[in-house]
Amino acid sequence: MAKKKASPGGRELGRRLTVKEVDTLDRLLAERAAGIGGIEALDGFLAAVIAGPELIPPSEVMAAILGDPDQVTFDSMAEARVLSDLIMRHWNAIATGLLTGDYLPIL
Repeated sequence: MAKKKASPGGRELGRRLTVKEVDTLDRLLAERAAGIGGIEALDGFLAAVIAGPELIPPSEVMAAILGDPDQVTFDSMAEARVLSDLIMRHWNAIATGLLTGDYLPIL
């Protein structure tokens, strides 16, 4: 059996977020993101971005999620990294789910 490819941070790409990670992501989106303020909206937005006909660069997607970069503030670089990592892991999990046919939206 082949091992799953690990991300640079040691996490498996495409691995779904845990309930605790979903809660953390939802809280950080509500507190820090001006563009998309909740996990349900993020889930639908990312599914649409992934399934859409045009490739949208991650930098543009992150800008749409976070809103105006001059208005986004974090308590620390660690907090910013956690938010970014959780968004990208969720993005990869959605992409994997759409490819394998087992994607279920967060409601």
